[in-house]
Amino acid sequence: MEVYSILFAILSFFVCQCKSQDGDREIIVYGRPNLLPSFDTPQVNVTVIENKDAMLPCSVNHLGELTVLWQGPQGEVLTLNDRRVIDTHRFSIVRPYLRDWNLHIDEVKLSDQGSYTCSIGPQPVLAKVVNLHVKVPAEIVSNRSSPTFQKVKEGDTVILTCNVTGQPTPKVNWYRRGAKESDDKKEKATGDEETAALFPLWKEVVGLDGEVMIIHNISRYCDDVYECQAYNGVASSVSRLMRVVVEFPPEVRLPNPRIGQSVGKDTILECIITAEPIVTIYWMYRNTEIQRSTRYDVEAYDEGPKTVILTVRIFDLTKEDFGEYTCVAKNKLGMVKKSMTVFEYIDTKEVDSTTATPHYTIKGKEPENTATEVEVMKPSNDDPEATSFTRTSTNGYSNPKNERPGVIGSVSDKGQKGQASTVSTTIPLLCLTTMLTALLQ
Repeated sequence: MEVYSILFAILSFFVCQCKSQDGDREIIVYGRPNLLPSFDTPQVNVTVIENKDAMLPCSVNHLGELTVLWQGPQGEVLTLNDRRVIDTHRFSIVRPYLRDWNLHIDEVKLSDQGSYTCSIGPQPVLAKVVNLHVKVPAEIVSNRSSPTFQKVKEGDTVILTCNVTGQPTPKVNWYRRGAKESDDKKEKATGDEETAALFPLWKEVVGLDGEVMIIHNISRYCDDVYECQAYNGVASSVSRLMRVVVEFPPEVRLPNPRIGQSVGKDTILECIITAEPIVTIYWMYRNTEIQRSTRYDVEAYDEGPKTVILTVRIFDLTKEDFGEYTCVAKNKLGMVKKSMTVFEYIDTKEVDSTTATPHYTIKGKEPENTATEVEVMKPSNDDPEATSFTRTSTNGYSNPKNERPGVIGSVSDKGQKGQASTVSTTIPLLCLTTMLTALLQ
């Protein structure tokens, strides 16, 4: 019997040192092999977006009677087997299969990021590390960014800030949006319908990769809407619109510094005003502001951004209306005046048409080379003292149709030089006799 006992002890020693086919050590107890526990993978990386749920895997082979323990990034115990130890409902154990001891985290926060350990106890001999990476979409912090609307003075230095958060760190680009058509390298902007209704759908790049944009010595031409856009590849980009209004003192331009008009007619005076803001504009004449009345009509028209055309129409000009008119514009940054002159315009054509035309006299004798034909007619019943005749001459006249002063009748001339002209008139009988005598000599 002693021999059999010694042989059994030696055989048991060698059996305990054997390995199974898959490399796991085995222990045979009363003829049944027991394999040591193992993990499917030694280390895993898990990435999740903030506020989403995360699943940290842990699968154990041949666990037996041992326990599974989850610990957090700071070493705190989260779960023991399928029971939660930490005082929060966001952590729990999910077991889709018997060998799975997965840790489930509800609504992951950025503070949850770190390395989690799945251990086998009670005296942990094996551990599996799961690295949790939390991504956070880009976000603009409003209370740490520039206001959405601000006014500055021309020549100031303007600093626009767009404070952003996110994991990984977002990239911030700056764009300028205006009220004109898109140029070659201006791409369409994206946004909601309300934003698209307020601002035109184009933008141009003015700054790259920075939370701060500085505009030195800003001018009125930099007055516009600026947009900062943040993106880190986690979700869609976010943006913030900032309206910058540049204030400057008024400027006045007179298209016509002098204008002439005739008495009795209307005239319109015009001045173009550019300013921000446009507060007070008016016309003055003889140190008195012109008000709308039956004599004047004052109108203002928008002519593009920050520009107004101010006109005054003067009805039925009189001598008293000629003189110097002043266009005045002012705001909180200054005041400017410019004057123009209205003078009387005299139309020389009208003056010439009102002058007396020369009248013609018939001499007693025509030139020798002039053929003259005279026809004497009987006195008319209306005037027995008057007679009528027709005189034709090759020399003709070039005079307009006008009455001859001191003579009853008219002069008609339709021909040109070298053509026959006809002069028809009625003269007293005594004058006719004298003229016939002179012609027959």
